[in-house]
Amino acid sequence: MSKEIIFRIGSGAIIVNKDNQILLGLRGPKARDQHNKWELLGGLVQPNETPEEAIKREVQEEAGIEIKPIDIIGTNVRYSEDKKEEWVGLTFWCKYISGTPIVTEFDRVIDHRWQSLEDALKLDLTPMTKFQLEQYQAWLNRNRL
Repeated sequence: MSKEIIFRIGSGAIIVNKDNQILLGLRGPKARDQHNKWELLGGLVQPNETPEEAIKREVQEEAGIEIKPIDIIGTNVRYSEDKKEEWVGLTFWCKYISGTPIVTEFDRVIDHRWQSLEDALKLDLTPMTKFQLEQYQAWLNRNRL
């Protein structure tokens, strides 16, 4: 009997405002795991949806704001703890367009915070968010933005 793995594509958003701060969300009790840790917004790419469409939808669902994906700054691969899911993730550098971050009816994210990259790296982050922010830091150094 072969071991079947579910393959998923995810997208994450490094949303940067005019003050060069990054938007983070706090995972609440309705999140699947890693409760009370800070994360970048994002999630699963649905069938018939591009990663860019997915990240815009996920951010709208999780914070009620509008963004514009500009560039892919990194990729990642991870497996679920039970090894039944493989995730390939794209991390987008996104421009903040409009809206004030709010807790939405989806309730997976229970708070939002704009932080400098330096201060964000000091928070209690999910391991994936820490990895993505370090990718972003390296990307900034390469691109001198």
